[in-house]
Amino acid sequence: MVKKNDSYVYYMFHKPAGCITAVKDDRHPTVMEYFQREDVPGLHPVGRLDKDTEGLLFVTNDGLWNQKLMNPENHVEKTYFFWALGKLSEESHQRLEQGIELRGGRAGASRLVRGRTAVLADIQDLASGIKPGNRKDQPVFSGYLTIFEGRKHQVKRMLKAAGCYVVYLKRVSIGGIQLDNQLAPGEFRPLRQDEFQRISMEIY
Repeated sequence: MVKKNDSYVYYMFHKPAGCITAVKDDRHPTVMEYFQREDVPGLHPVGRLDKDTEGLLFVTNDGLWNQKLMNPENHVEKTYFFWALGKLSEESHQRLEQGIELRGGRAGASRLVRGRTAVLADIQDLASGIKPGNRKDQPVFSGYLTIFEGRKHQVKRMLKAAGCYVVYLKRVSIGGIQLDNQLAPGEFRPLRQDEFQRISMEIY
């Protein structure tokens, strides 16, 4: 098991929507702008989340830990909460869990837990990029999707292949480490020792 090195830091960050996962960018605000006061050389995000996606993101200056965590061979699970337009049939549910065809190759098996149903007008505060208009009564449903890969836009693409359109997406866990519900979007805290050890045991 890997022990924490005093020269390395590991943060849990609640990424807000509207910023990109990068160290710097000339056009858009980045997640690292929230860490300017930390003054830690080499600090960088682990993996990425889309600009319009919020949720759990690790930030560290440990390049090897980053590499291990993102290595697809380690199959580190990532769970997302979503709201999507449309309805999901039992057949589509099974296709998502068994592996669904995407452009560029088949997505691997996943776990899907359905949540509740509503209409678009009920979640317009979350689906900020979607104006209900005449579609305010359009059906939406929520759920939790756990994947074991890290393809670009994977959750959105998987649900689109099942005939649904994601309007809100939030990553809630990585490797079994849950996003701290005390962290508001834009806030962060150091990983606890037990959290660090738990996820490190999966990748080393």
